[in-house]
Amino acid sequence: MTQQTGIIGCGRAGSHLAFHLKKAGWSVCGIWDAEIKKAEQIAALTEIPLLSPEEMGQKADILVLALPDDTIASACDSLAAKGIFHPGQRVFHLSGSQPAALLVSAAKKGAFTASLHPLQSFSPSLDRGHPFKNILMTAEGMPEAVETGLAMAEDLGAKGIPIAADAKVLYHAAAVVASNYLVTLLDFSFDLLEASGIEGSHAMAFLAPLISGTLANLEKMPAEAALTGPVVRGDTSTLKRHLEAISEKRPLRSDLYKALGRATLDLAVRGKHLDKQAERQIHPLFSLNGTLGA
Repeated sequence: MTQQTGIIGCGRAGSHLAFHLKKAGWSVCGIWDAEIKKAEQIAALTEIPLLSPEEMGQKADILVLALPDDTIASACDSLAAKGIFHPGQRVFHLSGSQPAALLVSAAKKGAFTASLHPLQSFSPSLDRGHPFKNILMTAEGMPEAVETGLAMAEDLGAKGIPIAADAKVLYHAAAVVASNYLVTLLDFSFDLLEASGIEGSHAMAFLAPLISGTLANLEKMPAEAALTGPVVRGDTSTLKRHLEAISEKRPLRSDLYKALGRATLDLAVRGKHLDKQAERQIHPLFSLNGTLGA
């Protein structure tokens, strides 16, 4: 890639993008972050020059604003006022939920704008494997910028697809459920293990094979076919005992278990695992008590 790429923002996504674009043969002319010490550290690790936004604007044909969602628009306005953007330049942000329209100030300067989102949870360390390999990257915005974004995704080893602006919020919500809420769900499981007398520090090691097996099943079959457990079996006595124990030992977790149970019941019904009688017997067990917000 002969075009010069600059990256503003040295958080996890921006740092990994700079590092792996360079490894993929792209010419990364510079990086910058408002936290100069952080930018200096990433510049040293990646061997990419630390440039000011003004310097980057002069050199970069492609500019990536790797910034928190709530700062993208204001940062873009500020950079536009400083003359950072120019006609024909490709300007991206990396938000999963926000559209390319946040970059309107760059577009007014003649830049082609798009959002480019890697569906990945990045490690704090740059030396851990290749986080872009085989992941999904979505691109949305002006066709010229989307084309560049999809080429970037391909060279990173990712699967790039275009997405509509009005689809981004649900797409991002799906990512939050799969990544962030998975952590919350596992923390719930760790808490119950600890309440059962198993030391919490060993929880992940003990549960990892179970989790891996479940994920392996989901890679081979739809969710309703991969589902196992007491809800699928119509085992109301086990579910009642679960609820009694959780209410006694972890009462503030009770409604979370019930909410998950209700969703699991819906999934079991969809997969035709239960007859109507079993569904009617289980459903009342999952009525909420109002502790979800506690």
